[in-house]
Amino acid sequence: MDLLAGALETRQGLPPRREFIRKYVDAPQPVLAHGLTKNWRAMDLWTFDWFRRNHGDAIVPQGNKRTISVREAMDRVEKCASGGPMYYLLMDLQCAPGLKSDFSYPDFHTLEPLARTVLWIGPAGTRSPVHYDDGHTFFTQIVGRKRIQLYSPEATQYFLPRVRYQFFSVYLNEVSHSEDGLPHGQGDLELLLDGNHPKPYVDFIIEPGETVFIPSHWEHRVTSLEPSVSVSYQWMPIAALARRLPKLAVQWLGGATALVEWRG
Repeated sequence: MDLLAGALETRQGLPPRREFIRKYVDAPQPVLAHGLTKNWRAMDLWTFDWFRRNHGDAIVPQGNKRTISVREAMDRVEKCASGGPMYYLLMDLQCAPGLKSDFSYPDFHTLEPLARTVLWIGPAGTRSPVHYDDGHTFFTQIVGRKRIQLYSPEATQYFLPRVRYQFFSVYLNEVSHSEDGLPHGQGDLELLLDGNHPKPYVDFIIEPGETVFIPSHWEHRVTSLEPSVSVSYQWMPIAALARRLPKLAVQWLGGATALVEWRG
């Protein structure tokens, strides 16, 4: 981890479930963990070419009843480097269940249907808008580096009007850079902010093999600094699910995935 601003607890591995929930879920508090990927086959295997060779025929829903193969998606993602349209592949684990044996997360949820795993495969220069998730998230970087900016739930009032999107299916392109050369997304802030932009609680670069825990309702945005492969494991707290039913239940259990085209 390259810490750019703020303070983020870093530790080797994670504590047992009860201690983890007390220290990080109930608090709530983000934490960066090393060592979770020590025995992950994904760290040795997962590359763009490997996905094309081993899971190229897997079909990924795009919405509107459209689908795309992983092979075609990887071709589109790699063309971004030559100046083509920006694409990002979001693939629910249900699309390629064989990947499940390549990694493992601690079982910190209480109901299996409330857990969801998504792969994020994309080029450099893409980023999400500031947003929060209803579920708690383990986010692990496999290939490349990403910049993550976290804001506590108290900052939500500043990020209005909210960009409306379903499971990350609408993104904004990174259009400007800071003095140190890192993308910071100032080009889209006018679309996201009402009032002054608050400073992030923590601003850092996540490296391959590192895992960050993002508690439910913590605002965050993620910028790809390099071509990257990431995996997120998210579980919905029962209390949050009860508040959002029935609207969220259908979407959550449906395993929505998408290949996203950026709008320049």
